[in-house]
Amino acid sequence: MRRFTLFLFLITIFAPIGAHAYSVDNGLVEVEVVDDYGRAYATFPARSRASRDDTRAYLEAVPGRSYAIRVTNGSGERVGLVIAVDGRNIISGKKSKLKRGERMYVLGPWESATYRGWRTGSDRVNEFFFTSELDSYAGAFGDFSAMGVVAVAVFRDRQAAPTRYRKSDPRAEHRDYDGAASPGAHSGRLESRKSAPGTGFGDERYAPSYRVRFNAERRPAARTFIKYEWRETLCEMGVVRCHSRKNRFWPQSEVGHRARGFAPYPPGYRLRPGRSHKSSWRGR
Repeated sequence: MRRFTLFLFLITIFAPIGAHAYSVDNGLVEVEVVDDYGRAYATFPARSRASRDDTRAYLEAVPGRSYAIRVTNGSGERVGLVIAVDGRNIISGKKSKLKRGERMYVLGPWESATYRGWRTGSDRVNEFFFTSELDSYAGAFGDFSAMGVVAVAVFRDRQAAPTRYRKSDPRAEHRDYDGAASPGAHSGRLESRKSAPGTGFGDERYAPSYRVRFNAERRPAARTFIKYEWRETLCEMGVVRCHSRKNRFWPQSEVGHRARGFAPYPPGYRLRPGRSHKSSWRGR
């Protein structure tokens, strides 16, 4: 099995520009990145050559905005979830390789759960929010090996006769492990968009949890990788369309001229009437 840190450098093929979805389905579970109100961020699919069991997508990060990871089990059996943000396991905080020996959450048949932050105790987490890589939780440990990636590895239970329930079973429900959401951005910790994005260590919130028995299979049945980037980066990559509107009453400025890749006119430059290649300078 290849090391997790290598996957960031594999070549991807973009889906058609402008195509997007609000969840990433790997055939076993559905993964969504949601805001404080439970609304899913749009994702932009990408096909990877790494493995047929991997599902990959891009997502636009908004500086200072809190987010959570919502996972829905689309099968009639229990599954284990190793979840890593920026390459760190969200339960243990340790560097993750998405393997069965790591701390994981367990989802029942057809169940959905929301994971809102780094687990710092059995009844509390510190919430996720988009920030710069230097202000990120992983960056605090000097780990930039998987920055800007939300990863979910799904493991099946190794028990011989797994208990299966129908989708209408009353035991199938949604669980919010991280308590009630409180809308709001971390406005005091906004960072420059020039730095690559990462996930910060946000406010503490009540989030009860309990231990269950789960014997995970040796290898994950499926994996989802969501790479979040600032909008400017997604525009440059061609993942999203970012056409600027022209103003018919306002000509292109020097800033816009420079943005097209050409040298701007120097301050005080004046073109002589009737002369296309000579110029004069105005003294100040």
